[in-house]
Amino acid sequence: KELHIGEGMVGYLLGRHASTKQWIERVSGAYLVIKTRRLMIEIHGSKSDVERGELMIDILLRQKSCSPKLVDVPAMAARKDTRLIHMDELETHRILGVRGQTLRRLQMQNNVFMFFDTLSLMDRRQNTRTLILLTKRKRNMKRALDEVGKLTRIGRRVPQTKAAQT
Repeated sequence: KELHIGEGMVGYLLGRHASTKQWIERVSGAYLVIKTRRLMIEIHGSKSDVERGELMIDILLRQKSCSPKLVDVPAMAARKDTRLIHMDELETHRILGVRGQTLRRLQMQNNVFMFFDTLSLMDRRQNTRTLILLTKRKRNMKRALDEVGKLTRIGRRVPQTKAAQT
């Protein structure tokens, strides 16, 4: 699969010493070839790995451009490799930490893509935020959910309805 990306986004997706690219590969299971001169990314792997890698890249680029809508939450909830956790404002701040450092640490330690979707109508009514976790491996998802539980009041209440793919 080939994706064309905007100028200035190549460096963002590569990251320092290709760290972002390597992280996307670990979490998605896909192999990325970034062609800097052509502003293009090739995504290789199984169908599900390529789809997961493409989704991660799309979300990262939307975050970078401050897009008001990151994902279709019901579509994400239907995926087998994701978990959605609704949390209140205090729990959200605990997960984010100072300038997002706790969230980044959780992502890197557990090889899980974690992000908060923009406020949906349901979230606004209930004064909650939705944390979305995405990964290829079940054990990574379990570790990440355990860490989220330790940082919040959610604890073992974390929904276990969707199993991550191995």
